[in-house]
Amino acid sequence: ISQENLAAAQREIKPVLQNTFVSELKQTPHGYVQALQTYQTIHEAVETLHGKGILSAPVIDMEADTFAGFVDVITLSCAAVDTFAIKPTAEEEASKGSGESPKETLSLPKSFHDRRLSDLENTPSWGPFTPIKSTATLLDALILLGKLHIKRLPVVNDKGDVVNIITQSSVLSEMAAHQDKFEVLTKHTLEEIGLAK
Repeated sequence: ISQENLAAAQREIKPVLQNTFVSELKQTPHGYVQALQTYQTIHEAVETLHGKGILSAPVIDMEADTFAGFVDVITLSCAAVDTFAIKPTAEEEASKGSGESPKETLSLPKSFHDRRLSDLENTPSWGPFTPIKSTATLLDALILLGKLHIKRLPVVNDKGDVVNIITQSSVLSEMAAHQDKFEVLTKHTLEEIGLAK
């Protein structure tokens, strides 16, 4: 694709993205953002995400009074798998031949139930907490998502409260729901707008 065509496509698309604000994107299903806390166990986090029907949540460090990062089902799944690599306790080893039911034998090790979210902070799957203001544009959000190679952005209000989470899926849903507004995007390939090679 020529630089001239790329520039023309980007000029056509940029105003649409600059005139759409992140506050216009679909809100979280429950009307609030579910947060987890660093002292919670991985097991509790799994139960919370499953119980709320959500895939990710910001994690708060109450001692530091700040957001520590993000966890999602992939992070928690990796943590569950990692617990099998942790050497079982003597008690767990002794219970293996105790005639427990198959379900109990296949359950996750005790270490899964004891590990805290704070234990995951330096793992590769731990997501950074990179907030964006609710007054930001969709263009700002897309630039951050692409530049930082992240999958979600917490949206914060003027007080610093997380009021929404923007995901790649929520951006696509917004575009699909308002095709008339984003029609200009359907006229170009990803290559033409500089998003693919």
